[in-house]
Amino acid sequence: MTTKKSATTYGSSSGASARSQTASSGSSRRVDRVPCVIPPFCRTNYFTGRLLTEQDFTAEQRYFRDKIRLHYRALHGWGVACGLRVKPHPFCPDRRLVIEPGLAIDSCGYEIFVTREIEIELPPAPAKPARI
Repeated sequence: MTTKKSATTYGSSSGASARSQTASSGSSRRVDRVPCVIPPFCRTNYFTGRLLTEQDFTAEQRYFRDKIRLHYRALHGWGVACGLRVKPHPFCPDRRLVIEPGLAIDSCGYEIFVTREIEIELPPAPAKPARI
């Protein structure tokens, strides 16, 4: 007797609380989840003569990705590992910031890897109420 498992597909690491879940039948539906939940581990069992499919490789990648997330969350915590210094922009320090390259781990265990300097524009200052 063969049982079909449903596979969870993850989108980008944007931190959205809704992830899409695809059943083996191919139907797709939105499921609200806590974004930091690591699903139960399910490792692919290999044996000689097994026909490997895309689903097997995806499941293996998910297994190792979730294991490293658990490792980061449980043993190292979240925060900046190195770099990511924030400094004022050299030409317009009142309107922009510069973030230097570096590595951080967010509260869900995802890596945040910045490879080059990034300029961030600050929101405009709120207008001060006029005194009457």
